[in-house]
Amino acid sequence: MKNALINQSKIFRSWTRESKEHLISKSQLLNFTPDQFVYMEGDISRHLYIVIEGSLSQVHIQENGNEILVQELEKGDVFGEIGFIDRLPREHSIISRTNSEILAIPKIAYIEVIKDMTFDVFWDFLSILAEKNRKLPSLKAADGKNDMESSVKDYLLSLRATNNFLIKISQQQIADALGTTRVNVSKALNNLEKKNIIKKQYSSIIINDNLA
Repeated sequence: MKNALINQSKIFRSWTRESKEHLISKSQLLNFTPDQFVYMEGDISRHLYIVIEGSLSQVHIQENGNEILVQELEKGDVFGEIGFIDRLPREHSIISRTNSEILAIPKIAYIEVIKDMTFDVFWDFLSILAEKNRKLPSLKAADGKNDMESSVKDYLLSLRATNNFLIKISQQQIADALGTTRVNVSKALNNLEKKNIIKKQYSSIIINDNLA
């Protein structure tokens, strides 16, 4: 199964059979149960992953515990590429939704195999990143809209406890506090204002009684 999925994956389409087999021999099969984390935000990035069986979710977990879905992962999907490249801590968490089997490819093994390869190999990798980057904004917009509105609402509620009904805060400050963009916060505030929950003023927000 793992050999077939690697052969079908775009990220390995320029690899020779010998290179793929060598990489598999250096990799590890991991099994996860439902709701088990593969890795969490902030973890150090040491592996690239391929889903062999099962379904997983890539999520951003907010301070209040809410999950914002980034994308769903199914058999054959590759994930963990960004941290694999830039060596920075993981930006999202991966949660197994079913019994799942994953191939974990160590960074050191991957580098060992590709060091003498042609540019086509690197181009395949970049193509995968570009394709996923194009898809993510629409996924976030579809799945994160209500979560973002709720997150902004909860954050304003927490501020109201010490600021009464007039909160002096900018949209950028809210975005920084929630780990999102000013655009997302602006959309959420506009929706809350349409529902007569808040009223926006310059550098401040008036909270109505019906926020809770």
